[in-house]
Amino acid sequence: MKKILMLLLLGIFLISFISSQETSLGVFELNKEIELIQICSNETSLCDACNISSVKYPNSTIIISDVPMTKRTSDFNYTLNNSYVIVNGKYLVNGICLTASELTVWTYTFDVTLSGKLFTTQQAILYLVLDVFLIFMLMLSLWGAIILPFKNERDMSDSIIIGINYYKYLKVFLFYFSYLLFTWILNIFVGVSNNYLDLGLAFPIFAFLLRFLIGLMYPSFIILWFAWFLLFLTDRKIHEQIMRGLNPKSYEYY
Repeated sequence: MKKILMLLLLGIFLISFISSQETSLGVFELNKEIELIQICSNETSLCDACNISSVKYPNSTIIISDVPMTKRTSDFNYTLNNSYVIVNGKYLVNGICLTASELTVWTYTFDVTLSGKLFTTQQAILYLVLDVFLIFMLMLSLWGAIILPFKNERDMSDSIIIGINYYKYLKVFLFYFSYLLFTWILNIFVGVSNNYLDLGLAFPIFAFLLRFLIGLMYPSFIILWFAWFLLFLTDRKIHEQIMRGLNPKSYEYY
């Protein structure tokens, strides 16, 4: 487990290092216009002209090609229409700039995400550690909820209750706690997906499930306390019968 975690952290670091070596225009939001900029000058003035040779999607499909950039006071620009910014990932821009005696070839990339932001190494590590911890807590909570007994103590014939099992209260709570942990994990997953990933048609399903679970949070909390109260009243009645020397029948209770 430690080796796997170390490999994941090393991979995140290497990806971050490699990405930092690329020339990038920045990170932009999906379905929004992007201003492509190029600076080109000699010792005394700007270049005469700059053209975009091609802009490519992350899968290398060409979006536009051979288009002139507009010359401004200090740079050249071209606005990429939002109808082209429809895919998450790293886009590639290639172009040339001309002067009277020189031709300069240039290239850079830009990233497109749902939120217009990228994961930092620190964020990736934080989410990784938090997810591992929450999943571990969820498994531990479910394990406790499943193995803890619910029924009260019985005699050898399994027909007479001879004692109160108070673990049932913890069992009910652990099921509710597991539900809270699962909702938290799903909330992190949906949040990360909404801002950094593209799950296509699957995303609305996870988002609906999250809203459904959050909507049940307060009603289920009330049900939890109501269930505890009913269990308490029943156990109190059974305890009184045991103290009076009566033999409460198991089939009359649980």
